[in-house]
Amino acid sequence: MAEYLDIVDTNGNIVGKDTRANLHKSPDKIHMTVNILIVNSKGEILVQQRSKNKKFGPGIWEISAGGHVESGSTPDETAKKELKEELGIEVELKFIEKKVFKFPEQSELAHLYVGYSDGPFCLEENEIERVHFVGLDKLDAFLMASNSSESMLGYWMEVIKAKKDMIFKNKNLGI
Repeated sequence: MAEYLDIVDTNGNIVGKDTRANLHKSPDKIHMTVNILIVNSKGEILVQQRSKNKKFGPGIWEISAGGHVESGSTPDETAKKELKEELGIEVELKFIEKKVFKFPEQSELAHLYVGYSDGPFCLEENEIERVHFVGLDKLDAFLMASNSSESMLGYWMEVIKAKKDMIFKNKNLGI
């Protein structure tokens, strides 16, 4: 059964809808996605290695969790759902920023969130091979060494560094 996504303008206003398959072949049409950073009590970011069975980006190291916003859903709802599905956790999420990413095959209005957890995590094995935490100071080198700089985490690095005070402060975890 086809998965439908809303087509949006650069501000996130819905202007139509189409199938995920069609939107992944239409760079002139923007659809919404969510990307979630999980930060632990040491101030490290959880990275996941995508399943080697994934059609796109198999085996690359990626942002903690993420996914597409289905038609009729909101980015906030989707972020919570993806976090529960992929990592098996429910935490309060804080919205950081939204940004349009244009790729040769598709365009996304991605919404970045942060949540705080040390785990434990219950991984969705169809999605994720494994996870581990990496400090922000080592993240660029880690992504380069693992050929994952073209991941969504790599695309968000500039924003993560620019907003690190907002992302890495959490009274509950002593950050």
